[in-house]
Amino acid sequence: MEQKRPADIFQELLDYLWNGLGLEEKGWKRLKKGDFKKRTKNGLTYLIWFDRRRYNYIDYEIGHGNVEVGFTCIIKQGDDCLYSFKIEPTTGGSFFRMLTEDLRLNTGLLDTFLPLVKANYLDFIDRFEADPVEALQPVCAPFTEAEDYSWFIYVREQMVERYGTAE
Repeated sequence: MEQKRPADIFQELLDYLWNGLGLEEKGWKRLKKGDFKKRTKNGLTYLIWFDRRRYNYIDYEIGHGNVEVGFTCIIKQGDDCLYSFKIEPTTGGSFFRMLTEDLRLNTGLLDTFLPLVKANYLDFIDRFEADPVEALQPVCAPFTEAEDYSWFIYVREQMVERYGTAE
């Protein structure tokens, strides 16, 4: 088996999400540190940013490793974060263990994230760009949560004030 460094696993993760979400076709850019970003003409910035655990390692001799990554999807206007979508493990913290038992990227876990990010972030952006008032309405609805991760959407009051809600 090819031996990889944690940075290699992180790069695989970024490639997997980038391709799985189809961001290049939607006009997104990849930043140097791996984050994904798109600016709009109306001053909004869409951003998916990644946090890497500081002490990631892979030891092939003992067959153990730890590569942990967390990520958040946000909509910003200037320095104001107006909307965020975050997935967190139910075990606590904000980082997911991204290695399988055989020290490979856990694509199965990523496959569970892709539809969530598409539905609650990318599709929200599409709806928001078409009709901000209509897009904000379902964000306040109750959600069901999976057993192995939790997620939340946070909408800042400024977003509702700037883009309005249906009366």
